[in-house]
Amino acid sequence: MPYTPDIILHQHDFYEFYYALSDGGTQELAGKSIAMRKGDLFFYPAGQMHIGNGDSKHPVDSMILYFDCNMFDRSKSAEYEAAEIIELLIQNSDSRDFRVPLQSEGQSCICNILEEMLAEQARSLAGMKFAMRIAVQRFLLTILRTGGVPTEELKSFSNVKSRQSIANVCRFIDANYSSQISVAQLTSVASMSRSHLHAVFLKETGQTLTQYINKHRCHHAQTMLKNTDLSTSKIALKSGFACVSNFYRAFRESSNLSPRDIRETS
Repeated sequence: MPYTPDIILHQHDFYEFYYALSDGGTQELAGKSIAMRKGDLFFYPAGQMHIGNGDSKHPVDSMILYFDCNMFDRSKSAEYEAAEIIELLIQNSDSRDFRVPLQSEGQSCICNILEEMLAEQARSLAGMKFAMRIAVQRFLLTILRTGGVPTEELKSFSNVKSRQSIANVCRFIDANYSSQISVAQLTSVASMSRSHLHAVFLKETGQTLTQYINKHRCHHAQTMLKNTDLSTSKIALKSGFACVSNFYRAFRESSNLSPRDIRETS
């Protein structure tokens, strides 16, 4: 990286990781200059103003990794943890001057992964994009396991599997609320016991399973009450309620209104 006395900051609409291969040079932020050491790793979220600058006395070597902000999707279980690591990096980046604190083992591993990615790109073999994606996941996993995520947040990250299981349950309910949903179905989706599912669901959502299901059913029922002439009993059944009495009770608990109140005000 060459040195320039004229600092012009820039930003990207993607993520950037900057790895210093040698001592010297700086990372320039708005109103701040950060000296770089060999093995330093910097992370810049999309939109963050910055620029790397060389050393006026000798060349500075580095490797840079760019990847799209939408590379990992939280809604997909296989990608949830990668997306969660990125989110933790974003949350902590500013307070650490965008430096990712790694143990020496992590620095070496990050360097090796970046070199592998460069070699993969140079070979340009079949499956290169797939190999690059796997390499980025290994890169993020190395950050997680070798100091790049604050210790206090590792505890919350250990609950990622439970949060993902609850997210899967919520998606199942959202897609099937108009049908009869059994606890057995939900325990199967979550891969949890009945008691554990109830406890974790309440902790993660602030609602019981019944409250969450009824909330979606009542929302669907409100739409039909306002936009159709169907009878209340038919709306109750189409919304997933086994009987009208359950529908009335859930509706009242959900909105403090009766189905008749909704229909009269529409």
